[in-house]
Amino acid sequence: MSSPKYYTGVGIADAPEDIKAEIHAIATRMSMDQYVVRSGGAIGTDAAFQCSAGANTEIYLPHNDYNGMSDMDGAHLNAKELYNYDKAEYIASINCREWDTMKQGERELHTRSVYSVLGFSLDNPSLVLICYAEPSGISLVKGEYSTAVSVAHGHRIPVYNLWRIKDLIELKRIVGIYD
Repeated sequence: MSSPKYYTGVGIADAPEDIKAEIHAIATRMSMDQYVVRSGGAIGTDAAFQCSAGANTEIYLPHNDYNGMSDMDGAHLNAKELYNYDKAEYIASINCREWDTMKQGERELHTRSVYSVLGFSLDNPSLVLICYAEPSGISLVKGEYSTAVSVAHGHRIPVYNLWRIKDLIELKRIVGIYD
């Protein structure tokens, strides 16, 4: 039996409906191809990936009762309770430009993003990161998901930001969605 294929699916809370529809098509297709989405349990983009991937999910919460979710339901992992949280927090700190000025809750969001890219053991990187987040420069994004994108770049993981139409078109071509 082959090991699972992972991808990261994350992004902003207020993604437009047309982007959520694109995410649904992409995540559904990738789930059919036995990919497992790693995400962070946020509303909007994260939820679109999670709902569309069916049972093929690995959801990392920054803490229990995040958006009404808990690690008690068996479908989510509380990142703060994982054995290697200190290591994930360190990785987040060196990949986040604003780390020193952040409040603890913000740091928890960025640390959980490390797990969404590198997995439970922090040594099983996703094959690709798909996001919907406002760009910052050529290859980075603004906000909470900047850490996930930075970690992905550091591991040479391809990043597709659906905010950019060329990334959306290329990703749909790769996964075999033709409009």
